[in-house]
Amino acid sequence: MDSKEHFEVKSDDNIDNVLENLEAVNGYIRKRKLNVRSQRRAIQIWIDQSSTKNTTQQDRIFIDHFGANVLNEFCLMSEDSKNAKLFEDNINLFFQVFTFIFRNQNLVRHNKAQLFVDLYLKLTKIPSPCKVDYPVGIIDSLINCAYNEPNKILFIHDNAALNYCTYFNVPKVEDQTKFWTFCNHLYSLNYGNRSLMNRNRLQQNINHIMTIFHTKSDEDYLTLLFTFLRMLCRLRLLEEIEFDVNQFYYITVEVILRISIRSHESYPKYYPFLSKIWSGIFNRSFNTFQIDTIDKLIVLGSIFSIGLANTLRKLDVGGKWEMSNNGKQSWYIIYFTLVAFPIIDHTTCPWLRKVFNELHVSLQKYLFKHSIEDLSFECQFTVLQYYIKSIVTLNQEISRRDDDILSTFFESIDKEPLLSNRFLINSLTILFPIMPFRL
Repeated sequence: MDSKEHFEVKSDDNIDNVLENLEAVNGYIRKRKLNVRSQRRAIQIWIDQSSTKNTTQQDRIFIDHFGANVLNEFCLMSEDSKNAKLFEDNINLFFQVFTFIFRNQNLVRHNKAQLFVDLYLKLTKIPSPCKVDYPVGIIDSLINCAYNEPNKILFIHDNAALNYCTYFNVPKVEDQTKFWTFCNHLYSLNYGNRSLMNRNRLQQNINHIMTIFHTKSDEDYLTLLFTFLRMLCRLRLLEEIEFDVNQFYYITVEVILRISIRSHESYPKYYPFLSKIWSGIFNRSFNTFQIDTIDKLIVLGSIFSIGLANTLRKLDVGGKWEMSNNGKQSWYIIYFTLVAFPIIDHTTCPWLRKVFNELHVSLQKYLFKHSIEDLSFECQFTVLQYYIKSIVTLNQEISRRDDDILSTFFESIDKEPLLSNRFLINSLTILFPIMPFRL
């Protein structure tokens, strides 16, 4: 063992185990000075013998004395596809090493270990020249890496979640579930780090995910796209990033056609995110997307109906309902869709009435449990304007409770006509993302 290396022996260690560990450490360190084949062998033996051990001391020995020749080949093969082909025998070993290093969080902030993060990100961008054995445990290692906030930023910039999906053939449902745990953790970036986000990289990543979805049409890529965009909404970055909104609209149409025939209980988790994403798109200062056709009105009206119905179901369990300008905008888009109902060809969108009925029922349940007077007058005006239109258009039966709610509201208008006029004027001056078209 090098003179600078000290292997700590604890008083409760079995002497045979201590000697065995010392021999393994000495053998590993000696072979780092031999040829690349011997170094590979030493690395493989260390991983096989130590994968269930989690001591920081041994992990540091492994990384500090990692074979220089093997590391050099790892660096070369991650540069481009030509080198990846040249050193393809190292690819499976590299992923074993990466998985081993980050099987715990001992080395997450270690400088030399960070090099393996960089190599992983580079290598998974390059199409593999050979069959890659799925590294058991790699998703756990990625999760451990992402606990380090700088790594999280690297992973987001390099589209690590997408590249994981395209590079590996993930075999187990368990690992697929862990992948979404990884994504949720990854895209929960601290708001304080938003200034570190490279806007150009984020724009490229969105467009790349959309392109991959069009190529493979896999719902996992939809979930990834909406999770990514949800992060941008949360960090208030959607305003600063330009991407192909028209392409995103066509993806939204495909989602509607795929999903809306289901009951809301079986909607994918990402589905309610769509309304927030579209609200963010409409309210960007440079937005050029307009609802200028009946088809667009149908699609966006449906998206906002699904989003608001989901919100109301959550509020029914608990919480205070507060309406933002985005919320008012959503209700008005839904209202205009109801106005257009008589001229819509419902055979082309059989899910539309179902979606709007779900929103009506969700709002009705909320209003029956919670006093409408708990809401601001502005909120009452916006919601009940929609509610009345929904009752008429969808031919909903008016219950006694409905009658009480509406009567109470109209009585308040009768008592305060100036107040109602002010809110009517305000509602007419709201900036809508809707171009005039004939209904």
